[in-house]
Amino acid sequence: MPKWDDRVLFSFRVHSIAARPDIMTARSLSLAAVRDSDVSFLRANRALRVLYLSEANSLQGIEGLSQVRELVLIHIPKVHSLEPLAALRDLRILTISTPPSWDASRKCHEVDSLDPLRSLNNLLSLSLCGIKPIHGRLRPLHQMVGLRALSISNVYSFGLHDYADLAAHLPNTVGACLRPCFSMGFEMPCRKCGKQMVGLTGTRPRTRRILCLSCDKARLLDHFDAWSQAAGREFPYPQSAEEAGWEPPLRYIGA
Repeated sequence: MPKWDDRVLFSFRVHSIAARPDIMTARSLSLAAVRDSDVSFLRANRALRVLYLSEANSLQGIEGLSQVRELVLIHIPKVHSLEPLAALRDLRILTISTPPSWDASRKCHEVDSLDPLRSLNNLLSLSLCGIKPIHGRLRPLHQMVGLRALSISNVYSFGLHDYADLAAHLPNTVGACLRPCFSMGFEMPCRKCGKQMVGLTGTRPRTRRILCLSCDKARLLDHFDAWSQAAGREFPYPQSAEEAGWEPPLRYIGA
């Protein structure tokens, strides 16, 4: 019989998982095409720490999974309330994302509000990709001062003041969305000078979002000044793309 304790399981449907007691001891589990299924049956797996759900049309039963420490939700097209997540008080890492195929299209998934996330007092890392709240914008996140890392991307309706205000409330949290510019995390040299380009956070619609620290310095300095004024503290101009920083996502490795 294979051991599943430390392996992420891909593309298992709920009806097959519930029938397999060996899988029900898995520490990490990935369920694809969960659709309308109730995942409360996973409460019986007390070893479960990392749970990936893709294409889930419901979060039914997830509020009972108090043993989970990292939760990844990819493509939840029919889920618009995050309220069930508020019960996961011991969650450490949360990722909610649209599918990668949406990135270039600028499509977003709308949720009612980010307010339920304020209850996650033990959360260390939050990543929201393409998730657009209808009410409250990013303001509910202002109180999540325990976050070590925050990533917000692919929502182009958020502007400089949204992000700078968030940075003002979370001075001890790291993340590209909390500073005026950030390293791209991959090679992107400037065609003029060969230096690495950086991405800008909170730029206006239909403006360039990727600039060179050297060739586009005047424009970048204006951007930094606006950020510093909005955030109420100074953000120093980086001397290199590496200094702008890029943080890899956190993953749960605890017991």
